[in-house]
Amino acid sequence: MQQRLIPFLGLIFFPLAILAQKENLRNLTPRDVYRFSNVRSPKVAPGGDWILYSVSKADSVKDENVSKLYMVSSDGKETVSLTEQTKKFSNYNWSPDGKYISYFSKGKDEKEGSQLYLMDRRGGEPVQLTHIKGELENYYWFQDAKRLVFEIKDFNYADTAKTKIRKPYEIDRYQFKDDADGYLDNRKTHLYLFTLETKKLDTLTRGNFNESDVDISSDGKFITYASNVSATPDQNSNTDIFLLSLVLGSKPEQLTVYKGSDFSPRFSPDGKTIAIIQSSSEDDFDMYDLKQLGLIDIKTKTSKILTKDFDRSIENITWNRNGKTIFALVEDDRKQNIIQVDINNGSVTQFTNETGVYSSLNINTKGVMAVLYSNPYVPNEIYFSDNTKFSKVTHIQDAYLAPLRRIYVKGFSA
Repeated sequence: MQQRLIPFLGLIFFPLAILAQKENLRNLTPRDVYRFSNVRSPKVAPGGDWILYSVSKADSVKDENVSKLYMVSSDGKETVSLTEQTKKFSNYNWSPDGKYISYFSKGKDEKEGSQLYLMDRRGGEPVQLTHIKGELENYYWFQDAKRLVFEIKDFNYADTAKTKIRKPYEIDRYQFKDDADGYLDNRKTHLYLFTLETKKLDTLTRGNFNESDVDISSDGKFITYASNVSATPDQNSNTDIFLLSLVLGSKPEQLTVYKGSDFSPRFSPDGKTIAIIQSSSEDDFDMYDLKQLGLIDIKTKTSKILTKDFDRSIENITWNRNGKTIFALVEDDRKQNIIQVDINNGSVTQFTNETGVYSSLNINTKGVMAVLYSNPYVPNEIYFSDNTKFSKVTHIQDAYLAPLRRIYVKGFSA
């Protein structure tokens, strides 16, 4: 009789234990913002075996977000912390040979702004690679891992005085202020070629316009970029696409003359075509524009829009390594998924179709993908794919969600 009673008691207490665990769960509160980990910008290593990413958390004492850089193996089994001693960093990436991790951080000299650092992925202290005047805004690796293109904003001579009193701003621009930078001056951002071996910095562009949004051809012979060269850049969003040969003495060639926005140029793997994003409207500003996927034939200088009949905006475009399709992110009805666009006929196929949000899509030259994915129940985690099915790599949000009750969501249709 006693032996029969033990399994029976087990059936009673097991549900009670589960019920007790559920009763310990609580609702989300404002203070949970200090427990939340914001996972950002996964970058796949050239070999596809590791993924670089950052995690930031709000610090209530310092009243700021504190970020750290990590790398995780593509199978999710190993995680390595990389920047325990580095307070602030940005624009991290792999060198194309996979030997180094590069990022911006403040220079060691107190007068220096952000500079480029290299960290050996096998370990050791990061090395400051540059000592450049001006403001480093972005950088791009050549595939040979021997050169980079920098976006550098002109040096600010208004802050070179010995006193801490800045020279007054002279307001002579139509757009003299923005939310991110505050008051604006007339300094411009230009492109420069940096050689690692010699530390030599060569000027690629100059003049009265800003250049940004760079891509480098796989053979390293050309760069493409976006620039607004209209008469009144502050009064419109008319960026165009330019092509620049890196042969000494070459001048930039304007590839588009569309009055709307052309941006995000991306070379095809064979270097014969440039994919771009183009606004659907030629108005000076139109926040309701659709972002369309276009192609520029470099030889004929002709262009076409692939997604003219696709009633959704395209972003985060990346070539498939086969050169026949282009991956992109598309937002549609409370979700964002990955699509593929055929470059011959413009047909669109779903690569993913989840009730969630894919973001920060990153693809290496071998076609290996890393992406952030969240849904109504789980914040961003990193997922990995070898161009087939995505698998979850990180479980950073598990500890955050553990004490919380699962939220209730219900879809609707109009």
